[in-house]
Amino acid sequence: AASSVVQLGGPVVVHHPRFEHGREAVEAATARSTINTVAGCTDKLAANYLSVATEDDGSCLYPGCTKPDASNYNSKANKDDESCVFDTQGCMDSLADNYAPKAESQPDPSPCVINGCQNSADANYQPKATYDDGKQCESYQVLGCTDSAAKNYRPDALPGNADAAACTYFGCADPDAFNYDSTATETSFEDCVPVNIGCFDSYAVNFPPPEGANTHDVSVCYFAGCTDSTAFNYNPKAQFPSTAYPCVPKVNGCTDSLAETYDPAANEDDASCVYKGCTDSSASNFDSKATIDSGDCSFWPPRLPPSPP
Repeated sequence: AASSVVQLGGPVVVHHPRFEHGREAVEAATARSTINTVAGCTDKLAANYLSVATEDDGSCLYPGCTKPDASNYNSKANKDDESCVFDTQGCMDSLADNYAPKAESQPDPSPCVINGCQNSADANYQPKATYDDGKQCESYQVLGCTDSAAKNYRPDALPGNADAAACTYFGCADPDAFNYDSTATETSFEDCVPVNIGCFDSYAVNFPPPEGANTHDVSVCYFAGCTDSTAFNYNPKAQFPSTAYPCVPKVNGCTDSLAETYDPAANEDDASCVYKGCTDSSASNFDSKATIDSGDCSFWPPRLPPSPP
């Protein structure tokens, strides 16, 4: 096949039948690539929708009111178009349940919802009230004690109208009684329980106390034990000797079984214990209690014997 050379006032272009097919394929692929990468807004609901766009580039614009406190706020809008509408009307009565502190005007008829006494014959009649919750008029307010612990507690009494002085507390007002109640406002002597003394110490001979005893008094307790103050088991609370717990004489001596001078018969240590052990404080087995050296001190690292002369 013949080839031709064409001079176009620039580079020399060589046309050869063997290369024509490859050149056309490259041009077609380039054209397809250009067509498939058109970027723009692909959302038909957006203001800047681009019908030829093949790839969304996040540039879609949604005009609308972007202020959350406006009545026509649009959560999808990303471009404010100054269309926001603010409701400045509302109830301007601070006593109303639906009081709107930001309201600039109040429509007619009034939208205010006010709880109050609607009985015109009552002393606290509220002409602006739109409803009554049943607790506003003085004519049906219940006065009384609101303390549930009181004897004359009134569950229907309103807390705001409580009469604390009206509360009555019954109880034993006798300060000498076992169950004396300092909060009682009315005396009820029939409820008072007299004080019955008894011994509540389980180590006493006269424990348990007799039936009806309710107050412990150590002065009425009786204890048996060793009454010899020089004995090892002397009991200062004992008033009379006990055959079950006879006195044991004191035997002074060393009571530590680990000591060299341990006395198994001793029951009162007299600080006479002597301990045998390593007395060298630099040894690894130093015994701070030892008073007699045992000759078995060990050292680390081991000490070398003295060199021969």
